[in-house]
Amino acid sequence: MILRPENSIELGTQLAAAQSTGNAVTGWDLSHLDRVVEYQPEDLTVTVQAGMTLGALQRHLSVHRQWLPLDPPDADALPLERLLALNLSGPRRLGHGTARDWLLGLRAVQADGRIILSGGRVVKNVAGFDMMKLFIGGAGSLGVIVEASFKVAPVPESEVFLRHACRDFEELQSVNEAIASTRLTPIVADAFRANPQEQLVAVIGFAGCREAVESQAAAAKALGWSGDADLAHDARLRNSLPDRLSILASELVRTLAGINPPRFIARLGNGIAHLPAGSVVGKSKDPTVERLEKRLKSSFDPAGILPGIPA
Repeated sequence: MILRPENSIELGTQLAAAQSTGNAVTGWDLSHLDRVVEYQPEDLTVTVQAGMTLGALQRHLSVHRQWLPLDPPDADALPLERLLALNLSGPRRLGHGTARDWLLGLRAVQADGRIILSGGRVVKNVAGFDMMKLFIGGAGSLGVIVEASFKVAPVPESEVFLRHACRDFEELQSVNEAIASTRLTPIVADAFRANPQEQLVAVIGFAGCREAVESQAAAAKALGWSGDADLAHDARLRNSLPDRLSILASELVRTLAGINPPRFIARLGNGIAHLPAGSVVGKSKDPTVERLEKRLKSSFDPAGILPGIPA
């Protein structure tokens, strides 16, 4: 059953009805919940209904030269509810973090229709249990996020992206270690291969005030990096790379060399790689984790009408 509520109250009614009848809810369309609730540019905070897309929010913030520093692909088709429920991020994750780092509070509707609020709309808010983190990445298994409050940031004065083509994973490892051993502070450190016939390409990016960016870019060029790079690889490849590998950043390149995927995207500074289907062999969860997840799921969704907790 797909829910298409006009507002959060109606969503609560629909979920309560589904729970009472035991009908499984397979998804929801929050496109009617697409309003900016409150925006305080001087405080760098915004509260928005979760059916609004990330792209629409970025355009709203851009009027004041501000943005939410999250950059997953397809921002114009990505509702904020999905952004948070799937904990999506993009190449700038290295410098700006994930949704957890920018979220101040959220409002969610539980499986029984009750609306709960966690956090708040201001930066200095530490009261109570930080329930927000249970919903981020939960894929809607504990409830449906209908409103979120974020910190936002000024748009950087300047951004520069550089590239370095590598013959093989050994050279990629050397290039990565060379950058890590400097005092450079890139906001992007990616590597990718679009197909088996192409070279490995590393991409780094710098952002901030113009003078600092120019200085860091010059230092990187002295190490062999060149200009004319961008972040188009993420939008071009991500949808064809459903498997996700997450390990220590220091082990990422060596692990990729062992897998030798025909195409991939790697976040070199975060230890994350997006790979073709079947590249990552699933690991069984720790029994303690499984028991904890079952207790959590039974507390939030005793009738089991919402999707399961992701593997």
